Amino acid sequence: MLLGSITAWAQNTNPLKHPQIVNPGYMSQTGATAQFTSANKLTPDGNSATKQQRVNSVPNFTGSFTYNGTTYPYTMVGSDPKHGGSTRVDTSLVTIQFYFDEYADQNGNNIVIDAATVVPQFVNGPNVETASYGTGNTQFSDAVQRAEFFNVMKPDWHTLINRPRMLQAVQIEVPVGLSIVFQAGSGGPYFALIDNGFFVSQLNTILQFEPFQLDELAIVLTRNALFYQGGDPTNCCVLGFHTAIDKAVHGNRHDVQTFATASWVDAGIFGDPGRADVNFISHEITEWMNDPFVNNVVPSWQSPGSSPPECQSILETGDPLEFLATNAFPVTVDGFTYHPQVEALLQWFERQVPSTAFQGAYSYPDTTMLTAPLACPGT
Repeated sequence: MLLGSITAWAQNTNPLKHPQIVNPGYMSQTGATAQFTSANKLTPDGNSATKQQRVNSVPNFTGSFTYNGTTYPYTMVGSDPKHGGSTRVDTSLVTIQFYFDEYADQNGNNIVIDAATVVPQFVNGPNVETASYGTGNTQFSDAVQRAEFFNVMKPDWHTLINRPRMLQAVQIEVPVGLSIVFQAGSGGPYFALIDNGFFVSQLNTILQFEPFQLDELAIVLTRNALFYQGGDPTNCCVLGFHTAIDKAVHGNRHDVQTFATASWVDAGIFGDPGRADVNFISHEITEWMNDPFVNNVVPSWQSPGSSPPECQSILETGDPLEFLATNAFPVTVDGFTYHPQVEALLQWFERQVPSTAFQGAYSYPDTTMLTAPLACPGT
C-alpha cells in the first residue's frame, strides 16, 4: 500500500538533496524536546459510554478518587485489581516505511527509513517480554500498573499485552518540502523531521483501511521519524500519541478503537542515550493502559522542569517526565539494553501525601524521579 501526495510526481525532476550530516546527539543540541500530543477523539456520547462501560473495546475497569471535595472517575485497561486475575489484551502492528522524494544517499538512491527492520527488537523487548522489577517478573507497563495498585491488588493481578498480530506494512511517500533528512555522523543512521499534519492525514487513511479489531490495541510503529508542527521544523518534535476513535453505535453501546503510534529511535540521535529504542513507544503503551480513552480528568498539574510551565489536566502518565534531563529506566532483555520511560503513578495525579503506591513512590520503575506533584499556577 502506497500512501502519499500524487503531486510528488512533478517534483521528482528536481535534483535530489543529500541528508545533512550532523554530530551524534544533534537533536538535543538544537534544544528540541520530545513532545506527545495525545488527544480525546470521542464524541460526547462516546465519552459517556466509556465511563459507564457501554463500549465494545479493550477490556477495562473503572475507579475514582476525591481531591478537595471533587470526585475524579477514571477508566483503565484490564480488570479491577481488588478482584485479581490476569487480563491479556490483543495487539496489532503496522510498520511504516518512509520514502523521501527529496533526498538521496551517496549512490543516488532515494532515502528510505523502514520501521519493519526493528520489529524483532520491539517484540522481544520489555513492552512484550517479561523482565524483573520490584513489582514482579512481568511486562513493563504491567509493572507500572502493579506499582500503582500494589497495596490493594491481589497478588495474581496482571494486565498484559499479547505479541502483536502483524498487519500489512505501509509505505508513505513524503513529497518535496515536507521533511528534512539528517544522518547522525558519517555512516550513522538516517533520521527525518517530517510535517506532522501530513503524517496525521496518512494515519487517518491507515485507520480506515487496515483491519484493526476493537478488542485490541492498534499500534503504528515508525523509525527515526520526528514530527514537527505548524509547518515549522523548529517546532519539534512529536514522537508519539495515543487516542480512541468512535467506530459505530449499536443501541446504547459504542464501538471504540484504541490506537497508539510512536517512533523507535536509534541510539545517537538524541544526546540523552535513554531517549532511544522503546523509550517513546513505552510512553504511549503505558499511557494507553492508564487512560485508554484519553478522558481521565485529574486536578490540573504542571510538568516538572517545564519553562514556561506546561500544564494539563489529563492522566497522561508519561508526560510529567517529558522535560527531565533523562527519563529512562534501562532494562536488559536477551542481551540488549532497552530504555523504556519511567512513568508517573496515579498517586502523583491524585496528589496523595504520602503516596500509597509501591514503596511510597510517585514514579516507577525509578521511584526517585518524581516527588509530590506541582499544581499549575493559579489553580
